[in-house]
Amino acid sequence: MNKSFVQLLQNKFAWFGLFGLTYVISFFYLPQQVPLYYSTLLREDKLANKYELLLIPLFLIILFILWERIFIKLTLGNEYIQKLGQGFIVFLACMAYGSFVKIILSVI
Repeated sequence: MNKSFVQLLQNKFAWFGLFGLTYVISFFYLPQQVPLYYSTLLREDKLANKYELLLIPLFLIILFILWERIFIKLTLGNEYIQKLGQGFIVFLACMAYGSFVKIILSVI
């Protein structure tokens, strides 16, 4: 895999920009309430304000910051564990973006 592409996937600002661009493009097409909380039983409890969709990229940015500031120190300089952790963060970012797009496409 191309090294610059991997670095792009690990860049938290690129992910934030991708989420923001997707949200801005779809904002005017979204209804006032979107299905976000799938774990609740009642149908009305699953709905959230369209602004609450921004919680997904917010939590992802918090995860990126925690990884850079705290978790990387817990690896004690082990390069293999650091790469494994970064790969896991990128995997979570891809899954979060996929869920984000799926929610948007389900209501448009």
